[in-house]
Amino acid sequence: MNMELYNPQVEFNKKEEKMYPERAFSSVDKSIERLKQLENGEVKKVELSEQERSEILSFENTIGTKFEEIFKIKVSSAGLHPEYLMTNQGRAFFRSCTGLDIEGDDLELIKKNLYKMRGRLDAVDGVSMKKLEGQLKKYSEEMLIEKIASTMTDSGEIDIDDIETVKPITVLLNPENALDKLQKLRNFKQTLKIESLNFSKEDKSENYGIVLRDILEQYKRRVNEVIVDQFGHVVDIKRLADYIGEENLSQEEADLLHQFSGLNKFVSVYSRFDKLTFGVEDEIDENGNYKQIGEKITAYADDMEKKYVENEISKKQKTAERGLDFDKIMKKKYSKLCFCGVCGTIFDAI
Repeated sequence: MNMELYNPQVEFNKKEEKMYPERAFSSVDKSIERLKQLENGEVKKVELSEQERSEILSFENTIGTKFEEIFKIKVSSAGLHPEYLMTNQGRAFFRSCTGLDIEGDDLELIKKNLYKMRGRLDAVDGVSMKKLEGQLKKYSEEMLIEKIASTMTDSGEIDIDDIETVKPITVLLNPENALDKLQKLRNFKQTLKIESLNFSKEDKSENYGIVLRDILEQYKRRVNEVIVDQFGHVVDIKRLADYIGEENLSQEEADLLHQFSGLNKFVSVYSRFDKLTFGVEDEIDENGNYKQIGEKITAYADDMEKKYVENEISKKQKTAERGLDFDKIMKKKYSKLCFCGVCGTIFDAI
C-alpha cells in the first residue's frame, strides 16, 4: 500500500491553480474519499511530539480566543417590507411594536422615513423588532401570492413575468458595532500574517510546520468569510445614503461607507467575494469563467420555488372551494388536537 503524508497546504495550492476553490457541494465526494483514506491508513496522519502538540494547542487556543471575541461583536439590522405600512392596520401594528408613528403616502416615502428613524428603531427591544419584521414580511408575501394567483388561467398556468415586487430595506441599527467589528477583523488578519512570518524564522520540524500553517490558513479563510459578511452592511449604508444623502449620515455610517471599494458595482464585487469564500463549480459560462452556481443546483432551486408557489395557491383555492376562509383558518389559534380534528381532512384532500 502506498503511503503519503497528508499535507493540507498542498491541497490548498492545488485549488489555487483554478484561482478559486471548488464549491463545497461539487467536491463533497472528494472530501468523503479523503476521510476514508485517513481512516484506513492509506493517507498517513501527521505525527507530532507531545511538546509540539502542547505548543500548537496553546497557540490555537490563543488566536481562537481572540477571534471569538471579535466574532461575538453583535451587529443588528432590520429587514423591513414597506407595503403593510401603507394600511391603517399596518401603521397601528408598527406603533404597537415600536411606540413610533410612520408616515408616508407612497412606498418610497415610507422607506425614506424608516431610514430617518433608524436611531430610534435601535432602541426597540429585539423581540418586538422581530415581531415587526415577521409581520411585514408575511403581509408582503401574501400580497405577492395574491398577485400570482390572479394570473392563473383556467388550465392552472401562471405568469409571473409582469408581476412587480417591492424590495424591502435593511436598516443597520448599530453601525458603530459594524465598523468596530470590521476594523478588528482586519487587524486580526494582519496578526495572522505576522504570525506566519515569525514562524518561518523558527527552527521547527516539517510536521509542526504543516499543522501550524494549516491552522493559520483555516483562520485566514474564516476571517475572510466574516469580512465578506460585513460588506453587506456597507451596501446597506450605501443605499441609506442614496435615500437621505451622504451628508446626513452619522460619523460611524460615513466611516463604514468607505471601508470597501467598488460600491458602485457591488454586484460584481459580491460575485468575486462569493467565489473566493464559497468557490465555483466545474461548469464554465459563455465568457470562459467558472460558474458560481451550476445548472443542477439552479434547476433544483427553481423547482422548489415553483412547487412552493403552486402549493400556496392550491391551499387557498381548495379551501375556498369548501366554503372556508383560508386566512381566518391560518390566523385562528387552535389547539393541536382541535386543528387536526377539524382541519386535518381539509388539507389532506388538498
